[in-house]
Amino acid sequence: MRNQQLHTGKSTGIEALTSFIKNHTQEFELAQRRFQASFPPQHVHWKLPRALWVKANFDASFNQASRNGWSGVNVRDEEGNILGSCKKKVIRITSSFAAEAMTAVHAIQLVIDMGLTRVCFEEDSGAVIQRLASNEQDISERENNLKIGVYVMDGRRLSSLLHARDFRFVPRPTNKATHLLASFHVPTVEVPFWVEEAPAPVALQVAEDRRLLDPP
Repeated sequence: MRNQQLHTGKSTGIEALTSFIKNHTQEFELAQRRFQASFPPQHVHWKLPRALWVKANFDASFNQASRNGWSGVNVRDEEGNILGSCKKKVIRITSSFAAEAMTAVHAIQLVIDMGLTRVCFEEDSGAVIQRLASNEQDISERENNLKIGVYVMDGRRLSSLLHARDFRFVPRPTNKATHLLASFHVPTVEVPFWVEEAPAPVALQVAEDRRLLDPP
C-alpha cells in the first residue's frame, strides 16, 4: 500500500510539472503574439544604434523534444557593420522562455568580453526584455522553478558592469539576422565565434538590413 502511494505521488508530481511547463509555454507564446501584433510588418526593419553605441541583437532556437537549442548574438556598430557574431549551444532547457533568458546572458557576456561599454540590446521576446529592464528584485516562484529567475538576475548583474545599456523589444522582422544565426546548423562541438563577419546567410541579411536603412 505504501509503495502504491509513493508511486502515485510521484506520478502526480510529474504530471503536475508537465502540465505547468505546457501552460507556461502557452502563456509565453500568447504574450509573444500580442507583442508582435502591435507592429505593422511593412514599417519594421533593423535600425542603427545611436552615436557611440553598439547594438547587440540576440535570439534563441529551442527544441522541445530534446530540451536543447542554440543562442545567437549579432553585434553591430553605429554604421551597421558587424563587430562580432556568436552562437552557443544551450542544454537542459525547460522552455523557449528559458532559452531566450539564457541567450540574453550570453549576449551581455559577449559584449563585455569584446570590451564594449555602451550597448543597446534588442530581442523579439518582450517578456525577457521587460524583466531585464525592470529594477524589481523579486522573481516569481514559477520563474525560479524554471530557472528563468537565475538567468534574469545574472543578466541584470552583468549588464550593471556596462557604462550604459538599454533593453528594447523588437518585432521578429527586425531580428531576422540573429534568428538565422540561432537557427542554422553548425557541425561542431566548439563555440562558433566570428570577428567582424558572420556566416553567409546571416551576412546576407545584415546587408539587406543596411540596404533598407538607405533604400535606392
